[in-house]
Amino acid sequence: MSAKIGVKNLHYAVMTAEDEAPSTAPTYGSMKDGLVGKTVNISVNVETADADIYADDMKYDTASEITGITISLTAAEIPIEVQGELLGHTVTKGVMDSDVNDVAPWVGLAFEFTKRNGKKRFVKLYKGRFKEVNEQGETKGNSVNFQTEALEGSFLPLKNSGVWKKTADEEGTGYEDTTGTAWYTAM
Repeated sequence: MSAKIGVKNLHYAVMTAEDEAPSTAPTYGSMKDGLVGKTVNISVNVETADADIYADDMKYDTASEITGITISLTAAEIPIEVQGELLGHTVTKGVMDSDVNDVAPWVGLAFEFTKRNGKKRFVKLYKGRFKEVNEQGETKGNSVNFQTEALEGSFLPLKNSGVWKKTADEEGTGYEDTTGTAWYTAM
């Protein structure tokens, strides 16, 4: 096993039918590859509620439950068409109209970490929505500073299975998709 040193190949798929009931699996449109832009950073943050119970003067049991999953991603550039699709805005001839009544669609994400030994760790997040983020920029001065673009979203478990994330190591026992071809074919 080896430590992570990079992140790349961010893909997304828009959910076309939601998992409305525990017996219904969601469906997704086609995976969009490389359209998000070149990934600079991805951060998946899991919030938990924790509880301990003490009995006979010592810790007797502990419980932890996921209460929130958020993702922050930064790319060198996020094209207008991708922003529009991920945020539920209309894009016509390269112009994005952002309406206060727009609703971001549910999406699934797939990406990979590069490990120091050259192997990959593949990750999928199954159900989330992105939200508007603040836009900012700065003028050029005596030096040039790159200004990246960011998106933030909230993810949650699938209703039909409780699964929210899937992870595979290229070097893991039994994992056969070392190229990631199948990983990026469908959610």
